Amino acid sequence: MNLQTLDNSLQKGLRHLLVALMAAMALDVLWQIFTRFFVGDPSVWTEELARFILIWLGCLGAAFGVGEGFHLRMDYFLQKTRPAHRAQLERLIPAFVLLIALSVFVFGGARLAYLAHELKQTSPALGIGMIWVYAVIPASGLIMVISCLQQMTSPHSHPETVTD
Repeated sequence: MNLQTLDNSLQKGLRHLLVALMAAMALDVLWQIFTRFFVGDPSVWTEELARFILIWLGCLGAAFGVGEGFHLRMDYFLQKTRPAHRAQLERLIPAFVLLIALSVFVFGGARLAYLAHELKQTSPALGIGMIWVYAVIPASGLIMVISCLQQMTSPHSHPETVTD
């Protein structure tokens, strides 16, 4: 399996997972509204679940955005750069994002998940280990790394390349 096939498969899987997470969050919030206003006894776990789903949506959505080329592409610099130098700049931008993904998401997120595991942190309402909430950070970072590597090695991986 080459890098482009892996990246395409990850993006397709992320697209489906993000839709499922949005649906789960919508149902969770609707349940919270129903129990609060119609039953008069709000569910205690729905707010925490919505918060955790939002964390997952944010991290996985960022990974999806990097893979689709929606990340900070510094379009201003691309527009100001001569066409002869744009290809080089388009290779540098994913490299910069790669460094951020590795340092912040992969290493920082793995450290956070490890600490949550070592301290045996659990969520108050759901009682689940916080490692399951934080595990999405290094996982999404790894997806970003794969997407950045694919963008740096593929000649046509930037769908919205700025042209004159």
